[in-house]
Amino acid sequence: MGERYFPNHYLDYNDDNETLLIDGSESLITSLCTDFLRHIRVFLQELESNLTLSSSKDFTIYTGSTGIVLLYLKLYELNAFENERQDILRKANSLIKRSLENIGGGKERYSFLCGQTGVLACKVLINHARGKDYSKYLRIIRNLAPKILSDSTELPDEILFGRSGFLYSLLMIREKIEDSVQILDDNLIRSLVEKILKSGQLTSQREKNSSIPLIYYWHEKAYVGAAHGYAGILYILLEARNYLDDEKELNTLIKPTIDFVLGLQFPDTGNYRSSLNNTEDRLVHWCHGSPGVIHLLSLAYQVFEKEIYLNAAIKAADDIWHRGLLKKGCGLCHGTAGNGYAFIRLFQLTNDQKYLYRAVKFAEWCFEPHQHRIRIADRPYSLFEGLAGTIYFLADIIHPKQARFPAFQIKF
Repeated sequence: MGERYFPNHYLDYNDDNETLLIDGSESLITSLCTDFLRHIRVFLQELESNLTLSSSKDFTIYTGSTGIVLLYLKLYELNAFENERQDILRKANSLIKRSLENIGGGKERYSFLCGQTGVLACKVLINHARGKDYSKYLRIIRNLAPKILSDSTELPDEILFGRSGFLYSLLMIREKIEDSVQILDDNLIRSLVEKILKSGQLTSQREKNSSIPLIYYWHEKAYVGAAHGYAGILYILLEARNYLDDEKELNTLIKPTIDFVLGLQFPDTGNYRSSLNNTEDRLVHWCHGSPGVIHLLSLAYQVFEKEIYLNAAIKAADDIWHRGLLKKGCGLCHGTAGNGYAFIRLFQLTNDQKYLYRAVKFAEWCFEPHQHRIRIADRPYSLFEGLAGTIYFLADIIHPKQARFPAFQIKF
């Protein structure tokens, strides 16, 4: 197939000749903000003029109508859209009604990105912003828990379709809405954490000569990346660390498994393999590869305070700078925008302007999303494959210290 990325011809950051990119309020400097907002508005107009969701049954955040809702909720947060907030909420509420109508059909899925929980969670956020009652939707989410915790439910543990995706929903709502604890209580979150850990332990126990305490499969493959594998599951478990037993779970189960993932880094490039049995160094994506693993390494560094995690993240970031301008486009899952978040995360962690500079350059590359791709994505306007994700990235980077990879990162 040839190379999966475009050559990076940008000059890298140089301490001697680069000006400050962020102002005293921790926003990008005015000239960058103006440029980013101009492109956001142009892309948003294109997005809205091409929405054909009326006949679509895809309600998901990943590629469907609720992904546009999540984008609206991001724009609602921006000061630049202050005068348009009520209109943004109106659009978001109109779309979420359509999504709610569609979640009853087809295969039951419970995750945030690809399941009904994402729709319900977004409805909670919209009603909260509008000053409307949202307890009904919190209870619906709560009532899904028995199925997710049941041994008879065939459910993976990964983020896109599995239990970690449901856990993200609970943690995110709890982070944003304080009184949600009355319905999404600590015991519920603790039960889900226990279920994910038990699942990994049972699989490990069935494996002969297993060297790690937690093993997770999706479609009979042990994936490494954020979407289906260790990086995503372990990351969400670390986000839920307040519900873990430090000695028995955090240090005995989770940390050794993180250390195992750490050892899968390709020594020459700093990238990570897509699955345990795949030794090819070719996928530099959030879903498969170091752009997703960096988030796990960064949080592991914060939790365990071991330089080895930070060093591995820095090495991976250097590879993303060289191979991260992807031919698949400027989306979040397997595109340049998703890769740009790796630099934002390292900037948040280190305060090193180099990483903010690199994120800005990846964002500027996304100013021409239709030129920087080899083929059109199946859902070219969606959040995780297309233009909505590009807009989300451009909006998020305006306040880089507060930016969070959507449907994944909870705190910073």
